[in-house]
Amino acid sequence: VFWLLTGLGAVLIVGVLALLPETLPPGGRSPLRLGATFATYRDLVRNPGFAYPAVALIAMFGLLFSYIGGSSYVYQGAFGLTPSAFGLAFGACGVAMMFATLAVHRLAARFGSVRLALAGGTIALAGSLGAAVLVVANAPFAGFLAAIVAVAFGIGLTEPALMGRAMAAPKRGTGQAAALLGSAQFLLGAAATAIAGIVAAQGALPWTLLLALFAAVVLALTWAGARGARATPANGE
Repeated sequence: VFWLLTGLGAVLIVGVLALLPETLPPGGRSPLRLGATFATYRDLVRNPGFAYPAVALIAMFGLLFSYIGGSSYVYQGAFGLTPSAFGLAFGACGVAMMFATLAVHRLAARFGSVRLALAGGTIALAGSLGAAVLVVANAPFAGFLAAIVAVAFGIGLTEPALMGRAMAAPKRGTGQAAALLGSAQFLLGAAATAIAGIVAAQGALPWTLLLALFAAVVLALTWAGARGARATPANGE
């Protein structure tokens, strides 16, 4: 499988070099110098229009990978699902996330990305806390799964809205902005996966509280970044 991944990576490199020419005009390109690159990163971090949605988006990936890393422990260990039943439950969350992401395109034009991000963060937090309450109440797995599906729906609603806001904020250095977002997302995601595995091994309740913690951070950062800002359509951000 690793040789297959290596081959696919090589194909992608060739495809990028051959089919994706630079779209920026020469005057809009940043110089390939280490000092200039770090200066752009500094400007990005100091720009609240980028920093707030970017950090919120990074925290959202912490929530996503906490779900991915801990779900098998909880679904199969705490609730006793078989591998096939786990696959169906995991797939239900994936479908919810997909439909939410697809809905953003239409909803953003009407409600704006700020409201969508706030709504998605609220849904994710409510679903996490609801799942924790259901665990304490020894509720059936169906109710617990419904709450986790709500978390997945909230993730799917929030992620593209925050991404659009973060990438629209910088007037220059969008390539560095994308690189910073991508690397930070997956660094936190890797750490969150390991943490979620440790936490979920202790039971369903600690896992749901971990999800709630990440969702609360996402919601707080989104709200802080939206203060005083007007919700505008995603295509204008």
